Amino acid sequence: MRAAVLESNGKIDIKNIELPKLDENLCRIKIKYSGVCSSDINRGFNNGAYFYPLIMGHEMSGEIVKVGDNVKDFKNGDRVAVFPLIPCRNCSACEEELYAQCSAYKYYGSRNDGGFCEYLDVFPWNLIKIPEGVSYKDAAALEPFAVVLNALKKTDIFSGMSKNITVIGAGFMGLIAVRIILNKLNDVEITLIDRNEYKLNIIKSEKVKKVCLKSEEEWGKYIDNCQKANIVLEATGSNKSFKHSIEIAQRSAQVVWMGNIDGDLLIDKKTVSSILRKELKIYGTWNSVYKNKYCDDWVESLELMQNGIKPSDLISHVIKLEELPAILFKMYKHKTHKEKFDFIKVMVNVNGD
Repeated sequence: MRAAVLESNGKIDIKNIELPKLDENLCRIKIKYSGVCSSDINRGFNNGAYFYPLIMGHEMSGEIVKVGDNVKDFKNGDRVAVFPLIPCRNCSACEEELYAQCSAYKYYGSRNDGGFCEYLDVFPWNLIKIPEGVSYKDAAALEPFAVVLNALKKTDIFSGMSKNITVIGAGFMGLIAVRIILNKLNDVEITLIDRNEYKLNIIKSEKVKKVCLKSEEEWGKYIDNCQKANIVLEATGSNKSFKHSIEIAQRSAQVVWMGNIDGDLLIDKKTVSSILRKELKIYGTWNSVYKNKYCDDWVESLELMQNGIKPSDLISHVIKLEELPAILFKMYKHKTHKEKFDFIKVMVNVNGD
């Protein structure tokens, strides 16, 4: 099969790799689409890989083309998405079915080879069937979609009590958050903040106030004059945005930190005092809830997709596997402010179907 292999930091090659014999406990997936995450940029160009060589890619959908002898719940032809985290099943978090909190997990695309290849052998437990009405493109975005849904559920946003919501970051995750909120709530005011007008212009709803802040000076003026928010979702990963999320929160507000932070966060005394005086609730969030007896963000996300939210509408680039090394390098240069490359979501059409 063909695969995009991270050979060393900054070096990604398209290679032909011999497929192994299928383990009797696994399913072989023909990967249809694999999404590119910002974490792939860090993993590929900032020495973020656990080992080399590595096949990255943890957002994926595909078709089962072969099942191991011990697999009972899946068959050839099933359309599936992949939950990328492989839990240890032995720690206290796993016993509570809080698999994202597993203390010894593995992960397709980072700690195990992932979906930037034509075929991937996956544990049946990690597979969820794609229902009718949900495309392979939408299903490939199921992982980040569920992560956003999990972040929103940390708050009381869906109770309808919080009317003034601010999302910092108009990237794919932030835009998904806005779409979920608009889908679930009618009487709501959303402010969407980003430094990139291209991203802000993706949202057309009149219920969303779009604010472009390109500098710390502009942020300062905004903080001094804005209507403070009941709920703030940080979705950029910029260390400065974490601090801003506190500054634009009103008293008793709920703040959710979702972005993968890009540097140290130094909180000054004044900001800490603000947290205390406003009695803020700050939630950290990572990943999503999967196959828990009480809830399942993945099942809920698929239901939202069936009800009309199409994350595929936010895909800005569909590329071939051979294009991935060059596109990832463009994304890296954009993220490090070396070269502009406007994108929302890059999706790899792995097999070119």
